[in-house]
Amino acid sequence: MTLALEQSSIPPVSLFTNSANSTPSIRNVPPVPETDLDRYHENLKQFRAVERELSDCIFSLRRWYQAHGGVDGRVLISDGELFCKLGALNGEPTLRALESQYNAILRKRSQLLARHAELKTAAGIK
Repeated sequence: MTLALEQSSIPPVSLFTNSANSTPSIRNVPPVPETDLDRYHENLKQFRAVERELSDCIFSLRRWYQAHGGVDGRVLISDGELFCKLGALNGEPTLRALESQYNAILRKRSQLLARHAELKTAAGIK
């Protein structure tokens, strides 16, 4: 009789049974939680991508300077004094855009480096 009670408490499984009542499948198994080491490796991938962006940006800046005589004509140093023409720092829109992109990438890189150090100590990597 106990066998009949145990069998009756098991819900029938069919093609139309929803996943809440059925046995675990790939769809309803919870994902494995991320470890500090996983987050560290993901951060490392992001950091390498930002390093590639930074090198491309620096290459673009160098190309611009080479195309324009290799010298930044916006400022002049004479006898230890720094001189700048009025409005010269805002005068070249292409250079301003390249420098703005360079600064944005440096900020992003700095944030990733700080996070990288935190994750490295959390994961126990020396």
